[in-house]
Amino acid sequence: PHRRNARRLETVTASEPPDYVSMIHFSPKSSGFGELVPIDFNSLPFVPKRVFHVSSVPVLEKRGVHAHRHCHQILFALAGNISVEVTNGVDTGEILLSENYSGLHIPPMIWASQTYLTNDSMLLVLASHGYSRADYIEDYEEFLRISGLPQPGLSR
Repeated sequence: PHRRNARRLETVTASEPPDYVSMIHFSPKSSGFGELVPIDFNSLPFVPKRVFHVSSVPVLEKRGVHAHRHCHQILFALAGNISVEVTNGVDTGEILLSENYSGLHIPPMIWASQTYLTNDSMLLVLASHGYSRADYIEDYEEFLRISGLPQPGLSR
């Protein structure tokens, strides 16, 4: 797992995501029948090949805790509140996702974890690639090594 004390990390506030991730905003269409939030795949930084959602996660449970070698993802909180911690191995940021018509774009080679803050939290993920076990990096030191960053406790 990612250890904050492994190196000095700069934390970015939730209102300012670090420059290696980005928020994508969508405009809801309201009527007397509710709200519709269209997502035009041509307006995204990639065309999704896979969609999944995560729900029924206990409050304060952490999920994700990995990076992808090639896969981009956009994370949306369809319900509740979800804290997303991201790092490129040099600095970290924490972004609060809530039901606000925005998604967080996480490109490849960014370590990310999600903490579910409310009982009703539901995460929707659009992914640029189909599922491939080989695309996952689940060891933080391996992530640093692949990224070419110095590993904790080792000198270069």
